[in-house]
Amino acid sequence: MTTINRTQTHRRRIIIGAGLAALALTGTAVGLAGAAHAAIPDYPATITMSITNNTDHTMYLHGSDNPYGDWIQAPTQTIGPHETETVSASTWNQNGFAIDATYGISGTNSEAVYFANNYPGAQTDTQGTRIDGDNTASLGINSAVTTGAPYMVASYTLTNLLG
Repeated sequence: MTTINRTQTHRRRIIIGAGLAALALTGTAVGLAGAAHAAIPDYPATITMSITNNTDHTMYLHGSDNPYGDWIQAPTQTIGPHETETVSASTWNQNGFAIDATYGISGTNSEAVYFANNYPGAQTDTQGTRIDGDNTASLGINSAVTTGAPYMVASYTLTNLLG
């Protein structure tokens, strides 16, 4: 006849329970790490555009394009007078990418096109940024790139050139 010591049985339960808990925590940690990776993509390049409307006109989004990436902060539907909006995007394309946002300008028959090119080793600029329409002589966009590839940062200011 075998006698089982209650203390030994209790210890075995604690050891087995601790082992199972550790295994469960490891699985949870791996699952959380996978979820964190999915929530914060590891892309090789980003573009951040700071768009300032330094006029008395409201700008209305007419369209935007990001064919080789994902929007982090997509262009907003409107940018009010004297407001600043931030647009940002990322890409999985190792060769870089470009994005644009086009806004109609209230009270005018014009559009402001904000363009950003982020191509490592080749081109990091705002070429393509412009005013289209009837008021190209009275409106202007000043743009500047403050940080180049791979994490491009650019600023844009829409101004009234006639005062």
